[in-house]
Amino acid sequence: RARVVEPRGGRIRSEVIAEPLVNPRMEGFLLAIAPGGGSGRDAPIIDRGEEIVVGIKGRLRFEIRGVEYVIRPGDTLHFKGDIPHGWRNLG
Repeated sequence: RARVVEPRGGRIRSEVIAEPLVNPRMEGFLLAIAPGGGSGRDAPIIDRGEEIVVGIKGRLRFEIRGVEYVIRPGDTLHFKGDIPHGWRNLG
């Protein structure tokens, strides 16, 4: 069964969609982000591994190294997690 977490005052709902492994190369999450919700940091995020984003509904603005990408339903984005990035739901 998927584990659901709702941090940041309920603006983001995170559902773990992959089984936890020891030393994983990838983790799977399904995020539901309220309009205006985002990574919530003044500084960019830096993670280990890779990021794969798939747009399902609405519009999500990603900024990666100062370049802006708008993800819409059906769009995908794939990048190294150690590249500074941030995101916000445009609605």
